[in-house]
Amino acid sequence: MREGSRVALAVLAICALGVSVSRAETVTVPPCGSTPGTTTGAYSGLVSVTVSGSLVITPGNPDQDAFFNFNQSNPSTPVSENRDTFRYNRVGEGTCLCGFECPSTNHRVSDILVGPYPTYSPSHTYTVQLDLGASAAQPLHFGIYDCGCGDNSGQLTVNVAPTTCTATTLPGGDADADGLPDAQEACGCLGTASGVPVTALGCSIDQVCPCAAPIGRSHWANHGDYVRCVKGAAREIEGRGVLPVGNGKQIVRAAGRSACGR
Repeated sequence: MREGSRVALAVLAICALGVSVSRAETVTVPPCGSTPGTTTGAYSGLVSVTVSGSLVITPGNPDQDAFFNFNQSNPSTPVSENRDTFRYNRVGEGTCLCGFECPSTNHRVSDILVGPYPTYSPSHTYTVQLDLGASAAQPLHFGIYDCGCGDNSGQLTVNVAPTTCTATTLPGGDADADGLPDAQEACGCLGTASGVPVTALGCSIDQVCPCAAPIGRSHWANHGDYVRCVKGAAREIEGRGVLPVGNGKQIVRAAGRSACGR
């Protein structure tokens, strides 16, 4: 794939941030991966999710909430991250969210978190932002990894809502002073640092090519994948005349020395 195409895809993903065709709703996730909770609305881009509740997967083993293992009967037991239990997919992928039985039809919610992994909550309630990527909006299934349902108990309650850029969330004008009115910027590109050159959508290179992972994906394919994204974005910004000629090469060299995608 050419560098320009990669940047176009990245920018397309940014344009899709916050795009969905639904309002907030709540679904219940039973303690069985073959019976997920299903949203009525369709979602893509950024969504906000509040998940609460806990599960007993196998009596005698640690309890689980959406993101952690813990021990209800012995609070002194160390809490540990559990990135596997809470799952999702799009309705077109089928209703099985079981890890062992159908690994290709479900995905870890932890892989599409925007920002850091949540800290443990004794109330077992977490509000996180998810990046569903730029694919067409679809209803979602939320479920759990385990399908040994006979001795499972508990449930998760999931409230999902689109994250949008609206007049009530924008301060008006050009708050980040990048030369583009906030109302014309992609949602994911609001708040660039003052003076940072941006693309035609108001996105800095760091916003088009985040070091942690491409928008809508869990990781870069490799270091070269990241560097090619930076190179394409730098060329676009140079072409707009807002980045001095030659500076793009310095940015690309810095990307090459970075650990992103390694």
